[in-house]
Amino acid sequence: MKRIVLLFFLPYFLICQPLSLAEKISTGHKYTETSASLPLKPFKLERDRIIPGTIFQIEVNKEIFDREKDKISLSFIYRIEKDRFEKRIDIKNINLYQEKDRLFIEAKLPEFREIEDIKTQAWWKGMLSDYNGDIEIKYRKTDGRVDIFTFPVRIPSVKWAYIWGIVFVILSFFIISWLKPDPFRKQRDLSDKSREEWEKIPRLKRFFLYPLNFAITPMCTYSISLTQILIWTYVTIFGLVYVYWLTGSFLDITSQVLMLLGISGGTAAGAKIVTVSRLYEVPSRYLNLVVKSRIPKLKDIISTDGRPNIYKFQMLMFTLLTAYIAVVEITKKYSFPQIPDSLVILMGISSTIYISHEIIQENVWDKIKKKIEEIESYAKDKGIFINTTKNIENLGIPQVDELKNLLEDIYS
Repeated sequence: MKRIVLLFFLPYFLICQPLSLAEKISTGHKYTETSASLPLKPFKLERDRIIPGTIFQIEVNKEIFDREKDKISLSFIYRIEKDRFEKRIDIKNINLYQEKDRLFIEAKLPEFREIEDIKTQAWWKGMLSDYNGDIEIKYRKTDGRVDIFTFPVRIPSVKWAYIWGIVFVILSFFIISWLKPDPFRKQRDLSDKSREEWEKIPRLKRFFLYPLNFAITPMCTYSISLTQILIWTYVTIFGLVYVYWLTGSFLDITSQVLMLLGISGGTAAGAKIVTVSRLYEVPSRYLNLVVKSRIPKLKDIISTDGRPNIYKFQMLMFTLLTAYIAVVEITKKYSFPQIPDSLVILMGISSTIYISHEIIQENVWDKIKKKIEEIESYAKDKGIFINTTKNIENLGIPQVDELKNLLEDIYS
């Protein structure tokens, strides 16, 4: 029992405890005996978690520091466990800059390739927690006195941040495949063999298709607008994990990204209204002329009624391009990029044109409606009741066969 409890709390002690300890001492310092005479702390590290190769800031107490006469130098120190010694790297290109009434030291931490041997600290460091190091400040006063201040810092692994971002995306696939969202919706009394056809698809293929089940229309086809939302959801999941692992803070989602999500949501709602309204115009006795065997296909994302749709293709390309740019910028700057307003407007125009085209075009549903009108007109002239599917089939007229062909284009 004690072993089970120990295993349960092990991740907490490995990850949370080292982080909380570093946070408690991030503004602490150790200095030589001569610095004990200083009445105030001259330096304060802004953040104790620093990504290799990035700029960090140290606030300077202007009441103590004379930027014209005093000198400073910085070093990064970390322990190499395999050789049991501390390695020191001098930090160059140190800048002082004023921000309103505050004075800062600005410098760049060495790239990870320059501190590759920091990985010897522990096998789980980088993967489960940050590496440990120190920023050392040598403070030389004009009177020749030298004071040394040391700030403990945490060094996250960019490689493992990227890996964990991908892992969480893949983990969502496992969760979705375990929950098995049903892509098929029962439509009144419609004869349906789609579920049996879906079960025949190899499991590995279904594993990757399950997330797309959230982007299925009432007609059991993949929706381009819902696919847009799915793509941005995965970009956000990756970005949240990646940025939080490196910075300890959440990813800021820009207003442009929220606008793109709003455009995708509005397009999805509009497309669903159009599809549902057309679907329920057709009585079930006509729909049952064929057995539904419709499995969503990837080509549905860029096609309508089996034919390529330039508006869907345009929306897909714009979405993939924008998502790619967002992921690249997140990995470089640890935040969502400022997407140009012109691109957001372009996406909005593309979505508006797509919905307008869906509304005004004479598609297969219009043809189905015309065939039904012809069949009912013929039956009325002959005085035949066609209140069941069997009565419609017994008419034996070409319009019934033509209607079956149209329905098979949709349901098979």
